[in-house]
Amino acid sequence: MTTETLLSDARRDGIEKYVVGALATDAEGRVLLLRRRADDFLGALWELPSGGVEPSERLEDALAPASSRRAT
Repeated sequence: MTTETLLSDARRDGIEKYVVGALATDAEGRVLLLRRRADDFLGALWELPSGGVEPSERLEDALAPASSRRAT
């Protein structure tokens, strides 16, 4: 399935906000997880790198900042 198909289906279904996520692994198969700040919404929850997509942004371009985040 292409990103254009995904977007077309989402528009058809009335979805207006898009979010991208990444599953990043290293050579040993370990998965990158980020932990939300304790004082943030859903604080201390572990999650995959993700982020919102701006209206004029391509899904692929929105994924780059999400996949480059590092846990603090």
